[in-house]
Amino acid sequence: EADLAGYNVYRNDREDTPGERINRELLLSPAFRDISVMPSGRYFYRVSAVDRAGNESSNSSAVQAVIP
Repeated sequence: EADLAGYNVYRNDREDTPGERINRELLLSPAFRDISVMPSGRYFYRVSAVDRAGNESSNSSAVQAVIP
């Protein structure tokens, strides 16, 4: 979209809750590297988009990541 300001990433260890935002500032591209995970952890991530007026979309469906 032309008025896209960026993205927020949310993480939780439960699939059924939105989690907490883990990026400090809006991400300008749809890529993020989470360096605060723990070994043997299981995490669920969601993403939202924010427009230039500050309106935030609904979160995406959760995506699971399992850390070895």
